[in-house]
Amino acid sequence: MNKKLKLLTVSTLLAITISGAGCDFFDRDVDDNIPLPGIESPATSLGEDRAVQEFLGTYFSDLFSKSVEDYSQNLIEGSIPVNITGHIASRTLDEGNNNPEIGIHIPRMVEFGGLAILDYNLMRDDSGSPMIDANYIGVSGESFIYYVKVDVKANGLPNNVFYTNYVQNEETLLFERDESVSGEDAIKEEDYDEIKLRLKYDVEVIQENGSYKVFRQTEANYKPKFQNRRFILNNDFIDRIPYLDENITAEREIYEKEKALVESFFNNLLLIDRERMSLLRTNWDNGIDSFQRFLLDIGVSTVDNKNILLLDEETYKERFNILAFPLQASIRRLISYKSTDVVVHPGYTKNNKVYFVRLEANTEKANAIVGNVTPYTFEYVVTLDDKGEMISSIKLEEYAQAK
Repeated sequence: MNKKLKLLTVSTLLAITISGAGCDFFDRDVDDNIPLPGIESPATSLGEDRAVQEFLGTYFSDLFSKSVEDYSQNLIEGSIPVNITGHIASRTLDEGNNNPEIGIHIPRMVEFGGLAILDYNLMRDDSGSPMIDANYIGVSGESFIYYVKVDVKANGLPNNVFYTNYVQNEETLLFERDESVSGEDAIKEEDYDEIKLRLKYDVEVIQENGSYKVFRQTEANYKPKFQNRRFILNNDFIDRIPYLDENITAEREIYEKEKALVESFFNNLLLIDRERMSLLRTNWDNGIDSFQRFLLDIGVSTVDNKNILLLDEETYKERFNILAFPLQASIRRLISYKSTDVVVHPGYTKNNKVYFVRLEANTEKANAIVGNVTPYTFEYVVTLDDKGEMISSIKLEEYAQAK
């Protein structure tokens, strides 16, 4: 890489070296784990920096082209997978291959967000480019150091399903599929779920025979040693990110469609006045058939003649508790909404589509003069079915008179 870049970063490297004397940059203590701030490259190195960024995109695309379970033997042996060998520096291959402490950390099984992650799929933006954020940090010898964040869609099993179907190997401490499990306990296709994660790595890149190569690529982790990386609870290098990204066209369209569904339901609730609320309560008590029929009769459960409520006989009283409807004891009717905010819940997954909903409504209080308006706020958690086409539950978190 450009010699000017090396000269311009000497003073910064001296400061890093002095402050961290005796500690290797990639083998630091817990208190030393905060990533260094990025260093702005001079104009003469921008082209080279872009070339490294492109190389890292190719490298991580190949690294995440296989599942975690495909890499199990590589993790135990410390062997570099064939699909990335061409991207690895000669010294790393010659001196580190087949050593579990080699500084190439391949994708592994972790427990995160209620799932045991079994596969990572590199995310791409609308242009098809991998969603990788590589920040140049500085130089160390002949290596150029980058702090890299890789956005992925992670597929896995809920913890209860995973621990029923996987057992830990006493020798390797890795989890392996228990093929003896069958029947109701066996894994079904619908058990798999998907979340979005950001994986953080410290990467050293060198030039070798006119090409860029990875000299070291390690999890930005408090406990990066092999003996610790075998444990699936060791997940400090991972952050969760929102499942729907409005900068990606396909995901923005999903959000807009689901948001419209949620807003339509709450707009339908404006049809309920105090008298209808009393009748609704009675029908809710009488059973699911009466409840469904009344919701249909007053127009709450449909949009464009299509049913939007997913009701189940065994769970409807829990999922659509009568106390979750916004006409509480002190409110005669909802007049209109001043605002409706529908925000993706942090727990939103491929199978579990959850939203925060905050309403600010103009209401007519039960004990007020007819026509008097009192503003109220309502905060809900709303869940949709796995296709995002019906509302499967509403939960009123809080309501209060607006100030």
